Amino acid sequence: MTFSDPLDSFGRSRVVVTGMGAVSALGTGADTLWHGLLAGRSGVGPITLFDPSDFTCRIAAEVPALPHVPAQVGPYAIQERPYVLAVAAAAEALRQSGALDSGVPADRRVALVSGGSTDELLGLIAAVAADQAGPDRPLADLTAADLVPHYPDHPRAADLDRYCGSLLGPVSATLFGARSAYCVSTACAGGSQAIGNAVRLLRDGDADMALAGGCDCLVTRQIVSGFSKLSALSTRNDEPHRASRPFDAERDGFVLGEATGMFVLETAEGALRRGATVLAELAGVGFSGDAYRLTDPQPDGSGMFLSMARAIEDAGESPERIDHVNAHGTSTKMNDAAETRAIRQVLGEHADRVTVSSTKSMTGHPIHAAGALESVACIQTLRDQVIHPTANYENPDPACDLDYVPGDPREADVAVVLNNSFGFGGQNTTLLFRRWEG
Repeated sequence: MTFSDPLDSFGRSRVVVTGMGAVSALGTGADTLWHGLLAGRSGVGPITLFDPSDFTCRIAAEVPALPHVPAQVGPYAIQERPYVLAVAAAAEALRQSGALDSGVPADRRVALVSGGSTDELLGLIAAVAADQAGPDRPLADLTAADLVPHYPDHPRAADLDRYCGSLLGPVSATLFGARSAYCVSTACAGGSQAIGNAVRLLRDGDADMALAGGCDCLVTRQIVSGFSKLSALSTRNDEPHRASRPFDAERDGFVLGEATGMFVLETAEGALRRGATVLAELAGVGFSGDAYRLTDPQPDGSGMFLSMARAIEDAGESPERIDHVNAHGTSTKMNDAAETRAIRQVLGEHADRVTVSSTKSMTGHPIHAAGALESVACIQTLRDQVIHPTANYENPDPACDLDYVPGDPREADVAVVLNNSFGFGGQNTTLLFRRWEG
């Protein structure tokens, strides 16, 4: 197989990335994210989106300034935080790829975006309906006109704008001009799972081009309270920039973040035909499930191992070809140790020659957006041949004994990168990116 071959070693359409966009606590734009990561700059600070004074955790990785986006995309008003972030990142990816002028028909385009649960939206609708119903207006007789005017002022609407992702797919599809849209809600694996499913649709011939990624804005009283009660969040409130410390012996929990990462994916044949600039090949996708505990992975890392092994096999690669792993690396005791064991299991002795870094050490953990945001870092690593450090890695942990790239970024010959995303409930996804030299 040569780099100009549109088919992979299995005879499937090769899938490439031709555009990417990002918004994170490090700022707006994929380049801004990358420069911040190389500088080792943390986006974590005191929570400003609500008063956290009565919480044990009072820090988060908030987006510092919302990007400017159109006020309207088709029938959708772009006002709430997740939609502002998603539209900004999608617009960046679409500009870079030239997708809107590609000539790909609308019915050959698909949008897959990962976002928060629809439960709150449904709860808000039910609450407003209950308020408006009565002896003279049975619930079954209520129409949208009876309900919609009451949504904005209802108490349950307070947090809806920051963690309901039900419209992310349709909004993205409208912006992209696609006739198909999906929204994936699989927690911390969601962004990568949306991207991985897009790869499969492209390979199977169901689409020629996809807009895929993830977005989340979960810095709300309800979410921070919930994670705090699970003892999942760092309480290093006096040193927010040092709070997210994946693989470090003194890690005490993750830091919630806001972010989005969006990509234009297409078949290599289509990209080469229209003369698009290929950023990287997305060559392998691996899914697995733990079903162990709500918040914890299998301690032996077996679910994580299976996800990575499947991605390597799906790409037709061997473990010895892996140069770098962008780890899920949340900064929790259980996850980081289990992921280390899984990497060692899948890579064997080669694991000692592989670098591992955690983007979350600087961006915090943006849940549904995590894998998508970290995919931007993977592609930049392949393009620039530089690996970003794991910030705050200062104290070695015997349970975490890989090369986590402490301190400064490192130049390296990198051709193949794994991106791990492991979500609550045992949702595991690994993406394998290859350097494109065509």
